[in-house]
Amino acid sequence: MGKSQEAIERGEEAQKILSNSTFHPAYLRLEVLTDVARLYEDKQLSRAIDAYQQALVVEKELGYESTRTMSNTLGTLAWLLTRAGRPFEAQQHQRRGMDILGEDSLGGWALQSYAETLRELGRVDEAAKYGEEAVSRAKRLNNTISLIQALTTLGRIRRDQKQFDTAKARL
Repeated sequence: MGKSQEAIERGEEAQKILSNSTFHPAYLRLEVLTDVARLYEDKQLSRAIDAYQQALVVEKELGYESTRTMSNTLGTLAWLLTRAGRPFEAQQHQRRGMDILGEDSLGGWALQSYAETLRELGRVDEAAKYGEEAVSRAKRLNNTISLIQALTTLGRIRRDQKQFDTAKARL
């Protein structure tokens, strides 16, 4: 058995123990849910999505609706939904997460991810706006990884807009 499978089994066992316990505070349920969700992300996408959706319910119970914690969970869930071919749902979660923090406080990754989702929905002009802003933020924050991701996304957006010269320059 691989280490990732072993980690998933331990996480699932922690969930069972917690659910059968008379002591299961919400903050501990949230921690176990998000840990298990992270373990599922690479190999069990639908289970990761379910776990993050459950985490959102617990975050609401804890009164985290307007916090960075919930915004991050919404962003991660949206990224997974996009990967699962569910961009409409993803866009709704991303928008909600972005509204919590305000667009001015978002980093390049969040904007790039939103641009990619909008591209998947065929909203390429709006996607281009967010893609350009993602590039700008990544440069300003000196975040090379975010910059590469944003440039790649923006290149795909420009290709979809039939702006082939611009797309080629971006890619």
